[in-house]
Amino acid sequence: FPVTIKVHSSGYHSMMGYEDDGKFSFACAGPYELDRNQYKETFTHHSYEPWIGVTMYWKWSKSANGDTLYFSGPSKITRFDGQDITHEWKEILERKTPQFV
Repeated sequence: FPVTIKVHSSGYHSMMGYEDDGKFSFACAGPYELDRNQYKETFTHHSYEPWIGVTMYWKWSKSANGDTLYFSGPSKITRFDGQDITHEWKEILERKTPQFV
């Protein structure tokens, strides 16, 4: 799975990924929301065009001192048209990175 760098600012996230050999993997950005223990991000921009409009839902928590966010999931993934694609995406993750699922 690619190494990722993610930035959050004013309700917007930006993320890029690269492989272990340093080659570009992907870039994406869009709005995000934190609500209780759910984090929701939508990709309004993505280097892989089929992912434009995808929304991912994650559970989140903060570190004891409040300076770090921890994410688990995703618990749900939907396409721009609302179709739930969670199952197919999790199958891809399980093949690549079983420790994340």
